[in-house]
Amino acid sequence: MKKRNGWRLILLLVAAALSLGLVAAFVLMRSGLEVETASVTRGSFERFVEEDGRARVRDRYLISAPVAGAVERSRFHVGDAVALGDVLATIRPAPGPLLDARSRSELEERRGAAEAAVERSRLGSERAEAARKHASDELARIRTLAKAGAVPTNDLEHAELEAQLAGKEADEARFAVHMAQHQLNMARAALSAVTQVGKGPIEKVEIKAPVAGRVLKIHQESEGLIASGAPMLELADQQALEVVVDLLSTDAVQVDRGAEAELSGWGGSDVIAGRVRQVEPMAVVKVSALGVEEERVNVIVDPLGETGSWKRIGDGYRVTVRIRVERIDAALRVPTSALFREGGDWCAYVVENGRAAKRVVRLVRYGPLQAAVEGGIAEGEVVILQPGEALTNGARIKTIAPAPASAPASAPAPASASAPASAPASAP
Repeated sequence: MKKRNGWRLILLLVAAALSLGLVAAFVLMRSGLEVETASVTRGSFERFVEEDGRARVRDRYLISAPVAGAVERSRFHVGDAVALGDVLATIRPAPGPLLDARSRSELEERRGAAEAAVERSRLGSERAEAARKHASDELARIRTLAKAGAVPTNDLEHAELEAQLAGKEADEARFAVHMAQHQLNMARAALSAVTQVGKGPIEKVEIKAPVAGRVLKIHQESEGLIASGAPMLELADQQALEVVVDLLSTDAVQVDRGAEAELSGWGGSDVIAGRVRQVEPMAVVKVSALGVEEERVNVIVDPLGETGSWKRIGDGYRVTVRIRVERIDAALRVPTSALFREGGDWCAYVVENGRAAKRVVRLVRYGPLQAAVEGGIAEGEVVILQPGEALTNGARIKTIAPAPASAPASAPAPASASAPASAPASAP
């Protein structure tokens, strides 16, 4: 008896659940599914590629050391203004090396040997000069005898040759004196370089600013030795900025020179207009955060409508760049959240007499917020947003107001649709 009562209780519970389900289904069919809707509009459809870029100075000057030596401590700091012709750095000769007792003694002995060489060359010069004078007097005597016919012609020719050779030897001895004197000066200079450091005038090389601007980077701030050609500091006009953004090569081929751009996300509330100046012809392979190799192309954008706040931007600052790659005037626009795929077609549900009517539409362009379509739908019709699996063709619906979306300051205007870098260029 108790077992029968248990089964009867279970049957009563199942019947009650079925009754509640039937009642809920009936109420739902009478009231309809609650859905959010939006209208199909006509207007301009714009497609963008968007990527983070960075600002950089257009003309950068790298100041290098023209000669090797000891550079004095820089009086400039990063960010200091520099006028045209200002002395940026001063290079003086490097100090001589330290010498031990043996090296100093060698230099002193070398100087003594040079002094002795000078004296020896002077004695040789005096001897050669005496020989030249003797040969000249002998030539004059033989010429007198030759005129009187007392000596043969051969003796006269021999005397002229001896006088000529003696003159050459005297010149050679005089040059030897000069050479020995220069060698003595070299020995004295080598010794004085380590014994008289800091004495006497020192030659300096001043490096002047080629342009007016600001100091971006100082490679060597403190005093020290520097090699010829070593970088010293970087200088640029910080007001002449450009923005470089690296796009995927598949997106870069859609960007034309002169295309309009928008610069935002740089810290200010203003959106700065820009224009593409250059699309570099060479791509660079970079690895993304997911470890995927990507071919990236640098696109150079010039800001047009600069504001006072924009002037605070410096070299290397982050900027969000949106480049318009396509514009369709008077396009039929449908929210992308209303579109779904069914087989190989794009479809949307349209509200007709309180019911959902499925339409097959043809896409022209696809964006993250709106899509441009043609055929299958008309301007002013109302489409259902985010249709779920419970929604079927002909189902009764109940429209509700869509939840307000909080858009960021840099969000595109509702009158246009923007596509990210990864959006397809056209509908499949």
